[in-house]
Amino acid sequence: MEVIALAAGFYGDLGLRRIDLAVNSMGCAEDRPRYVTALHDFLAGQATELCDEHRDRFAANPLRVLDCKRPSAGR
Repeated sequence: MEVIALAAGFYGDLGLRRIDLAVNSMGCAEDRPRYVTALHDFLAGQATELCDEHRDRFAANPLRVLDCKRPSAGR
């Protein structure tokens, strides 16, 4: 959390005033497996919308699908 506050302060010191700081979290270590399972279940229903690279690989690690930068990924 301190690193995030440091970065926010840095942007303020640069004179940037209209910035949004968004923090994303999957929760604690106990929440992560449930999140991964829920994501996998969701992606299974959306498989036809995924890019070719991720359509075949989401079962092994559904979190990697969130990193897809291809416009054809259905976003």
